[in-house]
Amino acid sequence: MNLDAVYGSIDPNSGTAILSELARAMVQTMNETGWKPARSIVFNSWDAEEYGLIGSTEFVEEFDEILRQRAVVYINMDCLHMNHTIGVRTTPELYQIITETTKTIPNFSEKERRAGRMSLYDTFIKTSPRNDSLFPNIPQMDTPGGGIPVIDFSSANKSQSNDDYPLYHTLYETPFTNEHLLDVDNFAEFYNTTLTFDTNKQFAYYAFAQNPFDSRSISGINERQMGISRCFINPRGIPNAPESRHVLFSMSAENSYAGKVMTGVFDAIDEYKRAKTSEEKQKAASDIAEQLSVVQYSINCAIRTLKDVI
Repeated sequence: MNLDAVYGSIDPNSGTAILSELARAMVQTMNETGWKPARSIVFNSWDAEEYGLIGSTEFVEEFDEILRQRAVVYINMDCLHMNHTIGVRTTPELYQIITETTKTIPNFSEKERRAGRMSLYDTFIKTSPRNDSLFPNIPQMDTPGGGIPVIDFSSANKSQSNDDYPLYHTLYETPFTNEHLLDVDNFAEFYNTTLTFDTNKQFAYYAFAQNPFDSRSISGINERQMGISRCFINPRGIPNAPESRHVLFSMSAENSYAGKVMTGVFDAIDEYKRAKTSEEKQKAASDIAEQLSVVQYSINCAIRTLKDVI
């Protein structure tokens, strides 16, 4: 999340408040229970985001090698301005963990609970159904454009649109807005619930510590999972956007706020559609073939990475 813009009560201050409370609650949990995360968790708040993603870009440039080798996932929430359910943008390898996590979170909407939807997942799947037979029980989650494993989540109301947040990037985002236009009564209770490490979790950690599996095998599986993502990084970047290097997930050329799947391929197809001469069509067709070969190479790399033998 960022901390610049006009310092509105919604963007970015609601996100700042959430980040601060999350960090406080996690430290409190560690002090009171002795629990510690299995991986390092870094809390970041970016400056100069509105001026071209300067803060986050400089962070990545400084810690490029560490992030490349060790980073697992980036979790983001900018602002909270609706209260019906959640909206998520993420990459497919994180669909399952997000789905299973929302099943464990009690529904914070009294109206939804009265309707029999007791978990956050129940409302999530109802408001964001997926028209895909491959993932029938997984809610619809849009693709981000960063080309990294990311969970970008927000509060949402699928019956409304973003037009219902007309104060975005204005000086009218004041505390009055939060107190009189937004329903935040249940928010603290919701987060306390999600951050409570109950006895079931403690039992799960104990069971994991006693597991009989060879740690080297677990490490090998972990390395392979991370290696799959690296297979889809093209060092040359996609055409006309060398800073976007992920073959499958990149920013749309038409909208930098939107993600696009196989940008290189579909941009080349768009060029073919716009071509007017035979020479332009031939060049665009050649670009399509080249981009398809890049995707094919990445898929073959992922297949080889998953295999037990070379």
